[in-house]
Amino acid sequence: MSSTEKVHDANEAQGLACRTRPAVSRDAKQIESTCNTQETALLGTDLGSTAEEVTHQGRLSHAREDAMSGAKLVHVFDRNADESVTWIMQRKRRPFTAKTTVRTCVSGVQALLRKHAGFEQDLAAVKEQVDAVINEARKLSGLFPFAREHIATRHGETLRAWHDLLENGAQRKDKLNCNKQKRCKLTLTTTAT
Repeated sequence: MSSTEKVHDANEAQGLACRTRPAVSRDAKQIESTCNTQETALLGTDLGSTAEEVTHQGRLSHAREDAMSGAKLVHVFDRNADESVTWIMQRKRRPFTAKTTVRTCVSGVQALLRKHAGFEQDLAAVKEQVDAVINEARKLSGLFPFAREHIATRHGETLRAWHDLLENGAQRKDKLNCNKQKRCKLTLTTTAT
């Protein structure tokens, strides 16, 4: 075999490495028909290892795609958890501003109680978001064990913020009700005298 033929055959073999398995098999049969038996045996061995390598690289590619899609889902979960915590913090601060903490008349306290009732209605929307984060955390923890600790941390942060909001809301409502009762008693006492 001349050096030109060897270079040509080497170029063909290199081109085969880039093709898929069916194309490799088809080309192998074409080459077999043009080569002698010794060259055919060598090419068959090379083609077999090339086909195995193509299959192996395909599996690695699919594994990388799966890992990337998993990372994307965890990233979306992180963003949803952050949004939920942000919503919670906004609602936590809104009804408790300094201007509304002290009211001296009964009607002022009643206005604050109505505002607090609106706040409690807003909590329903936040609860839906928190529930969605909780369900997503459960699902992702089962699907991606490698990210389970990270998911649990974000889940815990969201739940802590939610429970703090509920606790602060309940305390605020109790204070407003106590303040209303005091104002009513004070009003009754001053009108009785």
